[in-house]
Amino acid sequence: MPQDRILQPDVNVLCEIAIALEKRDAAVARALMSVAHAHRPQGPVISRKMQEYRQRKLAAPDIGTACFGAAQMLRGDMAALSKFLPVARKLVADPAVADRFERKFGLVAGIAQTLNELRAQNDILRAKLNEIHKALCYSDVFRVREIDDPAGRVSPVEVMDRGSPDTVLAFGGMLTRLSMPTKEFFGSLVRRGANVIFVKDFQQCWYLNGLMGLTSGLDDTVDHLRSRIPASTRT
Repeated sequence: MPQDRILQPDVNVLCEIAIALEKRDAAVARALMSVAHAHRPQGPVISRKMQEYRQRKLAAPDIGTACFGAAQMLRGDMAALSKFLPVARKLVADPAVADRFERKFGLVAGIAQTLNELRAQNDILRAKLNEIHKALCYSDVFRVREIDDPAGRVSPVEVMDRGSPDTVLAFGGMLTRLSMPTKEFFGSLVRRGANVIFVKDFQQCWYLNGLMGLTSGLDDTVDHLRSRIPASTRT
């Protein structure tokens, strides 16, 4: 029986998917949860959910139909679908349903796997670039630069000292990942004539690890930024 190949991690996936889909199709959710219950009858969450489904007197479809329906509903969630497909393949016993299932969702599974591999490669590349960037910062090549300095884009701190009594401390976003944080709001700041200190967290951890090549934590980051405030500043 295909269900004999279900492992405990598979049970976790079935439970998670069933709960995620129960508002869209409670019958499909019950079918998936029934398999989970058969392999983990004492699980508190699974047992509670099965009791709820029984009280609602839901008639569950056969598991092959349920898997096909669940996969259809998960098409917009690549992460959930990629977790569910390997488990679903173990549950589909009918050769006709299995063939239909594979033709419809096999390509999706391949794409999901490729995306996961690319995501892992991207993380490795980003880590390598951070190490190179960190080495350059520590070597004093890209530490603190003026706004118009060509090296400013890869510096953790850029400073524009205009002798103004007003200084604005601006922080880069976290959306750009491998690329450099953009200064989208600099136009309005420059027009106001204020001094500007632009700060970037290339490690994208809310500055908790400090400024690359300059500081190692939040407290010394605060101290460092205070030391960069132009002497003309009043506010």
